[in-house]
Amino acid sequence: MNIILERKMNKTKIAFIAKTNLNNDGRILNELKILKNKFHNKISIEFILMPDSFSIQNIEGLDKLHIINTLIRNHTFTRWFTVIEFTFKALAKLFTIRPYLIHAHDTSIVLPVYIYKLLRYNKVKILYDDHELPNENESIGTKIMQYFEKSLMKKADFVLFANEERQNYIEQNSNIRLNNYNYLLNLPYFEDEEYVNKELSEVIKRIKDKKEKNFIQIIMHQGSIEEERGREKLANFSKILPNNAKILILGITKDDFLDFISYYNLDKSKFIFIGSVPYSELRGYWELADASIVMYLPTYLNNRLCAPNRLYMSFNYNIPIIVNRDNPVLSNFILDHECGFFIEDLTTEKDLNFIFKKQYTKKIIDKLKEEEIYKFEEIYKKNLPEI
Repeated sequence: MNIILERKMNKTKIAFIAKTNLNNDGRILNELKILKNKFHNKISIEFILMPDSFSIQNIEGLDKLHIINTLIRNHTFTRWFTVIEFTFKALAKLFTIRPYLIHAHDTSIVLPVYIYKLLRYNKVKILYDDHELPNENESIGTKIMQYFEKSLMKKADFVLFANEERQNYIEQNSNIRLNNYNYLLNLPYFEDEEYVNKELSEVIKRIKDKKEKNFIQIIMHQGSIEEERGREKLANFSKILPNNAKILILGITKDDFLDFISYYNLDKSKFIFIGSVPYSELRGYWELADASIVMYLPTYLNNRLCAPNRLYMSFNYNIPIIVNRDNPVLSNFILDHECGFFIEDLTTEKDLNFIFKKQYTKKIIDKLKEEEIYKFEEIYKKNLPEI
């Protein structure tokens, strides 16, 4: 008993802090699992969470979860009361935990972490995990938070970006002088163990049965259909599909789908509308896909340098990926890994034959995962004390 207690006391304390739905925040869940696998006997992780979901599942890799709820949430006019309340409560938790390192995620939580760093200075290390870059059309409130974000990045011991393009942009186009920095891609690093033996939903079974009987090729589109997500390009692409190819639509409402069909006068039979699905069923739909469409127009900075999880999910399933050429992150990824096509080049039904014949080996994604995991482990090694 004394040996166990002694080991526990010798562990280095890490505090994660974020505002998120922790049930499906792939980046954070992956990071926690990597750390548990590598440093399980060297660190203890406590998580200060402002939850975006009412129910929190059992999170692997955590020693303790501190949930901070505020009196008012999701009201524009009272946002700063929420920020102030969260800041005081989070600061109190940080002074109770007294972590060796704080792993802070994104703009929403920068204020308490910045204040804690000012007060504790060299007694705490900060790893700031940057998820998004500021767009040109942000509100005054968001710009104030971004000021504190930049201030925290300057004081951080390490800044972790979501991809190389974002890292390069900050390095070349801002007055922020970073101490140490690198990027970690949002790859699906681990298989969902709960899904392996999960029975497929009736909807998935019906689509799978129809797909096999009628030799249908399915192209996945997950997420909203907005102008910035290539709405018009998607509409034009659907017009060249043969009868045995369908675009599967996930993650939008029926009204939004029908509005899209009506606005561009599209053939509804070219689509399979599903709408929103439980996170636990998402993988089942992706396993139906023969290709995917992932688009972000370069209208704003964050969109221009965005690499959504859908890109890496497509890559993980070894299916061809269709992207827009004018997004540098998406186009660079396609060219570097030779795993897809530009939607602007697909103008006739004949062009589609090349899509479904496209193949690339899973060794590419496996090698990339190994490299990224090793990179993340090394970042922590350099910021943890010798134990």
